[in-house]
Amino acid sequence: MPLESFMGANFSTAYPCPYVPPPKNGFVTCDSDTERQFCSVYCDKGFDFVFNPEPLYRCKQVAKRGSWTTFGRSKTLRFPWPDCAVSSKSKKTDFAIDFKFATNSCQISAAQKEALKKKFYERLSKKLSKIPGMCEASRGCTEDNVAIDCKPKKPLDSTPRVHRRDVARPRDLLRRVRSDDLLRHSRGRRL
Repeated sequence: MPLESFMGANFSTAYPCPYVPPPKNGFVTCDSDTERQFCSVYCDKGFDFVFNPEPLYRCKQVAKRGSWTTFGRSKTLRFPWPDCAVSSKSKKTDFAIDFKFATNSCQISAAQKEALKKKFYERLSKKLSKIPGMCEASRGCTEDNVAIDCKPKKPLDSTPRVHRRDVARPRDLLRRVRSDDLLRHSRGRRL
C-alpha cells in the first residue's frame, strides 16, 4: 500500500530549498514540519551581522520546487543571509542634535538666551535619562554645550523691506486720450 494513502491520510512531498551555507562566524538553526522548513541565523559570540537578517526564513513550496522566502513585508529579500563580522562597539558616540523653532523675532537678550538654553537642556536630559548612558556630563552632555543661533529662513528675512502697493491714480490725473491718439498708437507710433 502506498504511503500517500495509508489510513486515509494525505501526504505531500516536500521539495527542499537550495542549500545555503551558514553565515561566516555564525550558524543556522532550522525546524521543519511536514511541508515546510523554517530557519533562523545567528552569529557566534563576539560577532555581529554585517546587516540585519530577516528574523525567520522559510522554504516555500512553489511549482514542485522549494524557494527561500520570509514573512516580512519587504518586497526585496536580501538573500543569502548576511555573514557575521567581529563586533566593534564604540566606547563613545558623538552626535549633535539640531532643533529648529519658529519665532517672530531673533532679537533676544543674552539673559533670555541663557534661560532658553537651561530650559532646553533640562527637557532634553529628562527625555534622554530613560536611555542609560545617552546623556552623561562626563561625555559632554552639558548645558554649556547647548548653542542657540537665531537665523532667518531666507537671507532677506532679517532685512526690513519696503513693499510697493499699486494705487489707482485719481481720475483728474489721468491723461485724456483722443481717438486719433489711439489710431496712431495702433499703427506703431507712441502716444
